[in-house]
Amino acid sequence: MWRIKANMHLTKKIKINPTEEQVDVLWQLSEQCRRLYNSALAERKEAWETEQKSVNFAKNKVSFP
Repeated sequence: MWRIKANMHLTKKIKINPTEEQVDVLWQLSEQCRRLYNSALAERKEAWETEQKSVNFAKNKVSFP
């Protein structure tokens, strides 16, 4: 069995100072990811509601190039 020590750090915070242009790009990428996720979720939800059919990641992935 795996044990993690109480004082073990699994992440590290790093402060970044992006330029305005980089901030815009990051927001655009975030928006694209959000839309793709929501679209895939809607497809899975519709498949379940209409056919009681589960759509896994591999089947969902085929729909989005």
